[in-house]
Amino acid sequence: MPSTTTTVDLKPQIPVDVFTKSVIELYMTQHRSVVPRILKDAGVTAPQWEQTYEDLIQLYDNFLRLIAKAKKRRILSRKGRSEKVSEVCEDHYRVWQEMIAKQAAIYEPLGVKVTMANQAVSYRTGSDLNMRVEPVGLRFHVSTRRSLASSYGTASTISSRFASGSINPKSTPSTSIYEKLRQAQM
Repeated sequence: MPSTTTTVDLKPQIPVDVFTKSVIELYMTQHRSVVPRILKDAGVTAPQWEQTYEDLIQLYDNFLRLIAKAKKRRILSRKGRSEKVSEVCEDHYRVWQEMIAKQAAIYEPLGVKVTMANQAVSYRTGSDLNMRVEPVGLRFHVSTRRSLASSYGTASTISSRFASGSINPKSTPSTSIYEKLRQAQM
């Protein structure tokens, strides 16, 4: 059966920046208490989802505290302190990698792949405007299997399309499916 992959993101709706003061200001793309339908169908329970949500909120809370601390020390705005900023960024990225590993261990047995949801973010360095890709949340990949009938139509529909010439097996990449259907009807 052919499969499709559907993704669900859990991330803030508006990018978090140095002006964000608290996790209270964050509006997430998904609700804490409602498991997204595609994940629920994959077997994700409400307690699993709520824990994932809380873990992400905790990660952002720690990040915002780190930013506030850095702003107090003027690490983010003072020239000559770029090594401190890069340390903060490396540590933040490492924390994201740990989060992904933890969530992957929870969701992998259910057939759900967890990756980072990334976003392009602009930032200013002096008079230059630059872009970088930053992790902003979690992306859940769920493979769903579809029946041949829902993907290609019923066997009789395919056979009639095949006989009329509207399906050309030489130009169709999935020739083996059509050959099997034709043999099954003979």
